[in-house]
Amino acid sequence: MWMVALGTNISSLWIITANGFMQNPVGYEMAADGSKLVMTDFFALLTNNYVWYMLVHTLLSAYLLTAFLIMGICAYHFLKRNNNEVFKKSFSIAVTIALATAVMLPVLGHGYAQYVTELQPAKGAAMDAIWETGSSVPMYQIQVPDSSTGSNSIQLLGIPGLASFLYTGSFSGTITGLNQLPQDELPPVEMVFWSFKLMTILGFLFIIEALVGSYLQKSGKLYTSDKYLKLLMWSIPLPFIAIIAGWNVTEIGRQPWLVYGLLKIANGISSVPTSDVLLSVVLISAFYLILMVFEIYLIKKTVISATGVE
Repeated sequence: MWMVALGTNISSLWIITANGFMQNPVGYEMAADGSKLVMTDFFALLTNNYVWYMLVHTLLSAYLLTAFLIMGICAYHFLKRNNNEVFKKSFSIAVTIALATAVMLPVLGHGYAQYVTELQPAKGAAMDAIWETGSSVPMYQIQVPDSSTGSNSIQLLGIPGLASFLYTGSFSGTITGLNQLPQDELPPVEMVFWSFKLMTILGFLFIIEALVGSYLQKSGKLYTSDKYLKLLMWSIPLPFIAIIAGWNVTEIGRQPWLVYGLLKIANGISSVPTSDVLLSVVLISAFYLILMVFEIYLIKKTVISATGVE
């Protein structure tokens, strides 16, 4: 088990290193004929700031997801009044990890938001639908962006200077608005905005759930708190949704760039036949569907029917 965990964590490093180059290309030079990029500094790839922001953020998200999965499984057994020590200990470990990661993620995300706003200003502005350049930019609690007008159709309950603080580190900081950036280099604002909002709302929900769980366990009320236990069961999919939303922000927010600042997607399209692409999609989808069926079967066999007795 530990070898699998170590292997997947190391794998994530190389995957995100490759993705980090697409987000913030470093350690390269252009070939003399301009036909390709040539890696010149492997160490620069590994020390790319973008890589380490994303790696830590991604791993913490994975640990949070695992913690909520275990909490949900334990909650199921507590509802069945199966309060075996295995589930009690499992919940205790999981809720501690859930609380720690849920608190660390927004703290790290604050630093990431400032870094991204400087590196990819269009992505930063799209995350909060900031259309006009300004200082002391407020953050609106109710907001609906409209790309067709280059403005927000609804924006209510603004907190003065909060957006500036989150994206620049200063309440009087200046944020470059989407309307002042090259219009052919803007991402799909609505998709980035709503994905970011969904991720942040779920993030705050995770903190609340972990705090409540920690309190209920320490007070001895956890095993009879049926409403909370049912909430935990229904919360199992939420970290998956939050992670997908976060990657939507990361990848859609980079558009229209394939490699940021160097190669646009329109210029990186290959000549692979449509039928080949369709075949790949069908095969990959079928493969993951089979994995999902086996996963559900194994969960039903080993988790739902578990008694906690070794």
